[in-house]
Amino acid sequence: MSSRKQSNLSSRTKRRRVEDELRYINVSEDVMVVNYDIPSLIVPNKSGSQSKSVVEIDLPTNPHENNTFLNLNQNQLQNTTELTEDPIYNSADEEIKYLSSETDEDDDIHLWNNDSEISSIILSLITQWAITYNIPQNALSKLLLILRKHSCFEAIPKDARTIMHSNTAKPNLRMVEPGKYHHFGVANGIKKNILECSKKNSDIQIVVGIDGLPLFKSNSEQFWPILAYIYPNNDNVFPIGIYCGKEKPKDSNDFIKDFIDESKALIEQGLYIDSKKYNFSIRTMCCDTPAKSYILKIKGHSGFYSCSKCEIEGEYLANRICFPYTPSTRCPQTRSHQNYLVQSQEEHHVGNTSLLATLPMFDVVTTFSLDYMHLVCLGTVRKLIMLWIKGPIGIRYPSWKIEEMSKALEQLKIHIPCEFARKPRTLLEVSRWKATEFRNFLLYIGIVVTKPILQDEHWKHFFGLSVAMIILLSPDYAEYINVSRILLDNFVKNFEKIYGRHLISHNIHGLTHICEDYVRFGPLDTCSAFPFENYMCSLKRMLRKPNKPLEQVVNRYKEICEL
Repeated sequence: MSSRKQSNLSSRTKRRRVEDELRYINVSEDVMVVNYDIPSLIVPNKSGSQSKSVVEIDLPTNPHENNTFLNLNQNQLQNTTELTEDPIYNSADEEIKYLSSETDEDDDIHLWNNDSEISSIILSLITQWAITYNIPQNALSKLLLILRKHSCFEAIPKDARTIMHSNTAKPNLRMVEPGKYHHFGVANGIKKNILECSKKNSDIQIVVGIDGLPLFKSNSEQFWPILAYIYPNNDNVFPIGIYCGKEKPKDSNDFIKDFIDESKALIEQGLYIDSKKYNFSIRTMCCDTPAKSYILKIKGHSGFYSCSKCEIEGEYLANRICFPYTPSTRCPQTRSHQNYLVQSQEEHHVGNTSLLATLPMFDVVTTFSLDYMHLVCLGTVRKLIMLWIKGPIGIRYPSWKIEEMSKALEQLKIHIPCEFARKPRTLLEVSRWKATEFRNFLLYIGIVVTKPILQDEHWKHFFGLSVAMIILLSPDYAEYINVSRILLDNFVKNFEKIYGRHLISHNIHGLTHICEDYVRFGPLDTCSAFPFENYMCSLKRMLRKPNKPLEQVVNRYKEICEL
């Protein structure tokens, strides 16, 4: 029998098991039995309690006694019938008929209702399976119909929408030109994702990320999600709001209005969870340069005054905007929250200030981190590799040297441990590399494969960047922050000498400020966009057709929250 407690079995299940075991016992004299174990029968009596009488049949234990036949005499069958007083055994057609009381009929009707433990477990497992593997509802409905053909599952729902708790009501959408926006809520996300360890503290800090997400290759439909997680639990990312449209929102303030209004109320009044009050604050905002300039209404990376940390003025050289190296003794004035509010440098701003500036205890300059995923991995490291492959004459390396580095990367594949999400690919595929591949190249394998290929000056230059980033990504090297600052300052200065003044882009200049984020937030992984980029892949997997993508995501997220 099942390991489940027999007292929890319904009358129908008990009768069915007794019937099956009686059929095993009632074996014809022509049937040979070899090492067949018949379990003990414990059946309910009329009073509803379990009888402790057991039918025991001795079977041969010697494997060589295969010719022994099982003979059941009339007395054994009579004893069995006495134990099961409810069933009536019909010897003519060898079927068991049961006299069911009105109570038993009610039990059959409610077998798969919420009161049934089996029902809730099976349906819960099916629901989790459907959500984990993104099973379409029409396919799930077909599966339920197949299961219903078996007598054990005849009472389960026919429609997938029943077990998925799909809401037929239309999502609450707000028009944000030129698309629409749904607000999931800051407090709702925190309550659903707060961990027990976080409840021990009286403060809740969230890390927020905003970025654009193209949905399809065939059209311009895109998401602009506002995502967050409760620091430091960056595995539990949740949506605060999502905009969907053919292009990004025309007014960023209209886009973030609901988020700002709710955050302002939570900062001023606090957040109550299980009758306990928590102090709420936004720890940091993680965005790439285009998203940050859009939210804050400032110049983008191609602007002369685009740096969000200092008031340096860019130069126009070789048909591009660059930011030549400036010694620390002649660094331009750093920006401040107050300067942003009064727009002391008008060339830095585009229109009015952002609604983020109205949040209490929110500094628009220091709260926005310089995301190292875009600044270093996708920006600086990719730029270096592209210069080695396709840079100007005198900088780029011959094709045979590039092939040597690619072969070395291929040979390292079998030595990369499973903790790395991706195996190294050749430099011929560098245009398809993901941010994690550039990070692995920078921190681990790049200094190895480039050592015998690059010029000594180029390799030492790259090695300095690698060591500086290892320090900034480790929680144990805070005492070496000044070493990292010197290494990055030398990297920017030598970049101008090696690769040219005109190639010091917005990202290269940003390396001179990134150490300040380590001082304020700690290791750069605590203020990076990696968790949000991972969650954006989950958002795209929620889509099953191009029609009404925002409504689909809202419905899928509600299904997940119902688990």
